Amino acid sequence: MEQPVGQVTTRTAVTCTPAETMSGVMERMTAGKFRHLPVVEENRLIGIISIGDVVKYRVQQIECESAALRDHISSALGECCEPTAYARTGKLTSKNDIIADTSR
Repeated sequence: MEQPVGQVTTRTAVTCTPAETMSGVMERMTAGKFRHLPVVEENRLIGIISIGDVVKYRVQQIECESAALRDHISSALGECCEPTAYARTGKLTSKNDIIADTSR
């Protein structure tokens, strides 16, 4: 623990730029097993992105996609179907009943 940091520091740091995509950064972090990646612009450190930042972004993206799919399904059901017996009773009564439970 008394060894100077300069002796164990990585000399060729892997970096990214602000213009890179999140998927590209995620791939680089995964391949290199990095938890943090310096963000550099014009040879100047402007920030650090963490694996937590990447995961948070991905979760938000998945939540948006899920909401869009639920909205699409709800609007499609509204356009092509009248309320079915399933909607009234919670039981399927024929092969034409459509199940779309978006409350989960």
